[in-house]
Amino acid sequence: MPPDTHIEMLNAEAERQPEPSKETGPNLEALSLAAADLGRRLVWLPGTHSSRFFSERYRALSRAIRPVLRHFHGPPPKNSVGDDFRWLNDNLRLLHGDLRSTKEGFKRVRKLPHVRTPDGAVAPRVVALAAGFLATCGYDFSESALVAYVQAFQQSTVLRMIELWALVPALKLVLLEEIAARGSKVAQDSEGSYGAGVCVRSLRDIGHISWKSVVEPMVLFDRVLRQDPAGAYARMDFESRDLYRTEVSNFAEYSDLSETEVAAAALALARSAHQETHSSPRLTAPR
Repeated sequence: MPPDTHIEMLNAEAERQPEPSKETGPNLEALSLAAADLGRRLVWLPGTHSSRFFSERYRALSRAIRPVLRHFHGPPPKNSVGDDFRWLNDNLRLLHGDLRSTKEGFKRVRKLPHVRTPDGAVAPRVVALAAGFLATCGYDFSESALVAYVQAFQQSTVLRMIELWALVPALKLVLLEEIAARGSKVAQDSEGSYGAGVCVRSLRDIGHISWKSVVEPMVLFDRVLRQDPAGAYARMDFESRDLYRTEVSNFAEYSDLSETEVAAAALALARSAHQETHSSPRLTAPR
């Protein structure tokens, strides 16, 4: 799919719609069903680990969103404007900042698993997941909704740790593309309601979350490591646990085992050592 095609499709779909209310909360059951369905429909491409996806998609996003952002610089017009216009006008610094941070975020991830999406496009799996999640919840982000969606997705498709840490730039990318599409409509109709405000609010909320506490429970092999018979892993601080998880991920990357299988092998060795008898009891826990 050409890089600009995605933006064009979003422009075509950016019709008038009211901003969703946060009062009722997300439908977690519907999100879980949608996530499970997406997991079944994505086709994993094991031979594809890197691509020009991010650079091409980011260039297309920049071409689409920069004219929109320029339109909202300066004070609003004297005539009445809608909520969408105000959200865009009041949050230009946020939008410019997230546009930069999204580009930098993708520079820090590599060798992401790729999939073929139901519409035939090839994309990193985490981007397909982010797009599916946001479309399902009407681009109205909440932490509880994302956790429910990812948990349901991982019941059939376990995500690698690097994919989970790539969730933030993936979510921002999809939201910024949607803002570009809906914002172009608001630029032509300052009183119109196209749902741009909810996308901006979601982008803001993503930036306010402590992602360490959100992502860590999503790493499925973390639960295996917490069964350490010495109980040392669970007592570590986050940074120390993350060093262990990174080592597990590195082993898996260069072996035929998954991250969970590597963690299970390490746990089996720890349990075996725990059952050994030593002349000094002090040796048992370190072994």
